[in-house]
Amino acid sequence: MKFPSRFIHSVKIRLIPQGIIAITASMLIASVEADPPSTPVAESVVQNIDSLVDAAHTAYSHQRYRETVALLRERLRAPRLSEERRAQLWMLVGHAGLRSSDPELVDEAITAFGKASEFSETWKNPALYYQGNAKVLLNRPDEALAIYEALLERELPAAFRLRTKMARGVALFLMAQTDPAHLVPASEMFGAVANDEAAGLSMRLEAFCRKTKIHVAAEQWRAAMESAKQAKELCLAHNQQGVLWAQRALHEVALSEAAREQWQSAVDLLEEAAQLAGPMTADCERQAEAWRLRHFLWE
Repeated sequence: MKFPSRFIHSVKIRLIPQGIIAITASMLIASVEADPPSTPVAESVVQNIDSLVDAAHTAYSHQRYRETVALLRERLRAPRLSEERRAQLWMLVGHAGLRSSDPELVDEAITAFGKASEFSETWKNPALYYQGNAKVLLNRPDEALAIYEALLERELPAAFRLRTKMARGVALFLMAQTDPAHLVPASEMFGAVANDEAAGLSMRLEAFCRKTKIHVAAEQWRAAMESAKQAKELCLAHNQQGVLWAQRALHEVALSEAAREQWQSAVDLLEEAAQLAGPMTADCERQAEAWRLRHFLWE
């Protein structure tokens, strides 16, 4: 089974969220918007920022990730660094590589996270998690899956365990490109998170959205519709918090309905998404109106 590229792109890009390195905000990423549900690691505040790290901060804030990595590597050559400090710096090297999406730097990130885990027990599990994310970005989901499954056998904080389950679902979904048998466990993994109130609203809505994408990819139209509606109802039950995930889910199903020339259903779904009054409202309204006019769907 070969999925449309938009499915693969969207599922991978969200695995490495923009706030992934908010854990070290005092060093490199004070200006990066945080995404708490996607940072399954404890906060770490590094004091006494020296000139090299300060320069790395500047390079990072301007998306010069290769320069960021070079500056941090230079800082790591210094003697008398504590092991904890070395671990933190290696984690930052890895995060810069992930943010770059440059295959060479992402590959280097895998090594960096490995070194971080060597220097500090504190970073072992987070480093392993991010190694898995890097392998997903490098189109090695089978290796990523092995990492996530190894992590899930360990004692993990509840939020970290849930995020690792989400990542495991992503790896399974990507593996389903060549073996559709992975679709079912991927859907089950996202479903488990979506229905777990301990996951928090944002993560649950994300899980429903990902589950919707899987059903669309598998051409399970009714299940896709049901999953998207669940996302919408959960959003409405919480005063429209997390509205973007619900809109994405409804929009995904609307596109699948349009692809099957089910134009009335597609328009209805877009209008439902628009009524949620979120970031996608204007686009959904424009698309719905265009389809109404093109296919003579009058009120």
